[in-house]
Amino acid sequence: MSYTITLAPDNAAFTAEAGEPILNAAKRQGLNLPHSCQSGICGQCKAELVGGEVAQGAHAELALSAEEAAQGKILMCCAVPQSDIVLKVPGYNGAAMPPVKTFPARVASVVYGHDVAVLTLALPKAPPFAFLAGQYIDILLKNGQVRSYSIANSPSQPETLELHIRKR
Repeated sequence: MSYTITLAPDNAAFTAEAGEPILNAAKRQGLNLPHSCQSGICGQCKAELVGGEVAQGAHAELALSAEEAAQGKILMCCAVPQSDIVLKVPGYNGAAMPPVKTFPARVASVVYGHDVAVLTLALPKAPPFAFLAGQYIDILLKNGQVRSYSIANSPSQPETLELHIRKR
């Protein structure tokens, strides 16, 4: 069984399989919805449930308070549809969002500062990489872990990505 998830106001729609969290379904179908931790801790994937029912999974109270949940807010990373649903997602620009892409990158340079390293990644020349200011990338490490980093350079320089990485 699958459920249809419709994003207001542009009526973009995708499906989630029974038991599949909304964010996983969106990512599987190439939709770039706001998110970060993907585990109910950060609150970046908070959305408003306009219609339908979800089962909200375990999450941090700081990410979604009981008061917010009572107002119809959900966390897409750990909410599972129980029916067809309609969501309002702050920060989602519909068709204007660049599609999610997976591609290789080469480390062009690393400049170390006192507590921040500036990592510059060279991207393949084709197809061109498009992103919006404020977006981030997920880097898949050799051990299978994924790390998320905000893109520091301007979208007008799509041939490289600059990441500022704080030392721990």
